Amino acid sequence: MIYSESATSDAIDDLAPWWAWGYVLAIPFALLTLVTPWFRAVPPVIPGVFDSGQHIDYHAWDNFPIGLLGPVWLVVLGGQWFRARRDFRRPPGPSDWRRRARRAGRPRSAAELDRPYATGAWYSLGMAAASLALLGINRALFRPTYSTFDLNFTDPNPADFTEGKLNVHAAIGCWFLLIAVALFVATSIVGLVLSDRQASSSWEPELRKGPL
Repeated sequence: MIYSESATSDAIDDLAPWWAWGYVLAIPFALLTLVTPWFRAVPPVIPGVFDSGQHIDYHAWDNFPIGLLGPVWLVVLGGQWFRARRDFRRPPGPSDWRRRARRAGRPRSAAELDRPYATGAWYSLGMAAASLALLGINRALFRPTYSTFDLNFTDPNPADFTEGKLNVHAAIGCWFLLIAVALFVATSIVGLVLSDRQASSSWEPELRKGPL
């Protein structure tokens, strides 16, 4: 990409700096959360009760759409940073939520024009925080219970029947999502530290129109 304000051409940064690859690296971890269990619930150890290793898994699809929002946000945002890195769009920002922003020449705020890298980093950090909050909401909504009964059915006694809450543990999908969030947070911090080196509001790069 060439910036030719004068007769001499000076090379400048791409639409997204090198640290944007941290967001792209989070994409596979966010995708894995869609196909792996987030939490696993197991019954507590009860004397005289055989549970046969029964358990209940909680997936992103079990509480539609709350379970999908966090991972999908991270995947979409990582893809936007990848496209920016490849010079097909500007860094993502709050204007992406506007209806007119989906069209060519979408309007952008002054902060996105003056400090595109820093604004994109703050925006990504907010998305990571929202995904983490949604993970907590999903955990709060997952409250499985258990009950025990006598297999002999001879002389049922209410005292022999018990019920309670299952023990919930983090499963591999939860750790995948935490890794994706951690990559977003770490990348955003690096971006905020280095974003002062970006160009000013006169930074008007040309979008690439060819294939990736």
